[in-house]
Amino acid sequence: MKILARRAYYVIYDESLEDALRYASQNDWNAIVPDLGVPRFSPHRYTNTMRRRLRRLSTDLSVAWGFHAPSPDTNLFTYHPTISQAVIGVLRGCIDFAKDLSPEATTMVVHAGSHTTFKKAREKEDAFTVQHEGLLKETLSKHLTDLIDYAVPDVTVAIENHEWTPLIRGVIQELIPQGLGLCLDIPKLYNADGSLKKDDLDLFEANADAISVLHVHDWLPSLGAHQVVGEGKIDFFRDLGVLGKLKKDPLCVFEVRPREAAQESLKNFTAMLARPGT
Repeated sequence: MKILARRAYYVIYDESLEDALRYASQNDWNAIVPDLGVPRFSPHRYTNTMRRRLRRLSTDLSVAWGFHAPSPDTNLFTYHPTISQAVIGVLRGCIDFAKDLSPEATTMVVHAGSHTTFKKAREKEDAFTVQHEGLLKETLSKHLTDLIDYAVPDVTVAIENHEWTPLIRGVIQELIPQGLGLCLDIPKLYNADGSLKKDDLDLFEANADAISVLHVHDWLPSLGAHQVVGEGKIDFFRDLGVLGKLKKDPLCVFEVRPREAAQESLKNFTAMLARPGT
């Protein structure tokens, strides 16, 4: 298994997807991952003709695709029927877009989102979540199952470790056998004090075969995440034995923007991997 066999940068500030494909082919990337939450990359803006042209260009340039769903707008805990249908409609449109652009199997990363909480005065535990746990699990599971079923076999839906809770981890564990993939975001495995989120790491280690996407970026207390690799506080190999358990090459996505900063990060990360003992 080679971590950088499939390497992509996160497309955010590029002028167009065509521009991103050409930049990737000229700068040692063999894939790109546009975030479909960026307005100019929204699938509804692309005609069938435009999609076919991008598909041909990616083939000609030997640049593969990965995709990130517009996560802030697509909360998978939404249980109001009208909103729920709209969210799934948007995500199905993203999956269609991925199928149209990618001539080979690809991935789409999603976030679970978050649910409403109402703590009672003088209590630490959220009684509201406990009371509605069944509905919350059912809602998240239903939405993820819909996406998994709609996406196969061309697209793997991979859920990112973004603000996971025991409830979210439980649903994920149930759906991995049904084809749910995992997206391991390395910096998001750490708390603000530098300690590991042990429960999240345990889930990844127990289900390493399901990891299809790896997110790489650094973190600084003063600036937050998505910093140039090597300039922050993340020790990418401390306590991350899960990387050695991967049996297939993940899509390694450098979530550092703009693309010039991703280029620096690729160089620095490659140097890290070349160090003795890593």
